[in-house]
Amino acid sequence: MFATSEYLALDEMKKLVEWTQAWYEEALSANYVEEPYQPEAEVLTRMHQYFRFGLTPEEAVQACFGPKH
Repeated sequence: MFATSEYLALDEMKKLVEWTQAWYEEALSANYVEEPYQPEAEVLTRMHQYFRFGLTPEEAVQACFGPKH
């Protein structure tokens, strides 16, 4: 059985790329990651969900790496 995939419009893909770049810069500046950083599949899935839910890159960095309550 084939896995279902989600297609993004070109405009949405551009927004996702810009958002991801901002997320990466924020994670670097907060010292949560070091260059070069290769996120695991689980992190990529969470990032895509954070983007879809409307989190800012800064909020998504905190959700990924910040202290958990």
